[in-house]
Amino acid sequence: MKIKQLFLAFAFFAFFASLDPLAPLYAAESPKQMNVLFIPSDDLNNDLACYGNPLVKSPNIDRLASQE
Repeated sequence: MKIKQLFLAFAFFAFFASLDPLAPLYAAESPKQMNVLFIPSDDLNNDLACYGNPLVKSPNIDRLASQE
């Protein structure tokens, strides 16, 4: 019985300790979204079709490489 009461008390305090009292102040602000383009690349080799390798199929990188 004592363990159950201790557990409930701990859960009660943990719940209220996790609440952020300043949440209403900054929740109304809408964050400005940034446009980000992330192109991961592997520089260990250059096996791409745009570099003349006939075995590699890389249509998206080839299309990007053909743009000026």
